[in-house]
Amino acid sequence: MGGTCCIPFASTESFKAKKQPLLPDQEIESAPTPAGQPRPDRDVNPVVDDSQTADSKTGPEERLKEFLASLPSKGIIKFEEDTNFWSINLGEAWNGEAISSQIVSLCKPLLEGHGQHEACHNKAMLWASTLNDKDAVIECVKPPSVAGFHISLARWSKSDAQFPKDKLVEGKTVEFECGDIELFVSDRAEPVNLPGQHMDEDGFRYYPILWIKTPLTWKDFEFQTRFAPHISLAALAVRLKVDEVEQYQQDKGVKDTVADSVVGADALDKKQN
Repeated sequence: MGGTCCIPFASTESFKAKKQPLLPDQEIESAPTPAGQPRPDRDVNPVVDDSQTADSKTGPEERLKEFLASLPSKGIIKFEEDTNFWSINLGEAWNGEAISSQIVSLCKPLLEGHGQHEACHNKAMLWASTLNDKDAVIECVKPPSVAGFHISLARWSKSDAQFPKDKLVEGKTVEFECGDIELFVSDRAEPVNLPGQHMDEDGFRYYPILWIKTPLTWKDFEFQTRFAPHISLAALAVRLKVDEVEQYQQDKGVKDTVADSVVGADALDKKQN
């Protein structure tokens, strides 16, 4: 994925042992959180990683992979006519509230333990500070795409002469297999409003900086996606006012471009497909 830092996990042990060096564009000057105060993206009672206890047999990565393996490994091809966006809808089996919460909960210690977490948290604070938001929330969240958990395929009009009608069949069931767990850092320099992202009733939206995903292999489907097929699972993100980000974009001339992975949160921009 062009422009992103993608770091696969070889094992939970190597994940804990290595501290990733900061990339040049991630050495961000930012005021540290005052001593003795919980950071906005952490609980007052921090998550205890029981992989360090004598009774634990699996670490956080293995627990996440086991949980994903318990979910249905199939979905249905969906087409959005207004955007010409094609994806695989994973349905309530993945997007039900209890399931979604469990996925995010299992992702949280991996995001917080990642070597780039501090730099990403600082970047989130910088974005909030740029918009003069002193109370911005920074936390681990479900990908903010309105499509929920899904697999991005392409943006393709049915009327296009090159449209692969034998591959993109609306309503067709596709089976897949989840792979390892990977994290990647968005290289987006500014908060940007992208299409297909959820906005709450108060006009706020989450803007991701550090992502966690699982790559996929197809079982009965052949289609070349722009980026390797995957499901985005969670992200460290900052909650900002959408209209304030929009005004900032206009003032700075920030273009609505794609620098992450694929689709509305799952790669955040339908325009890139």
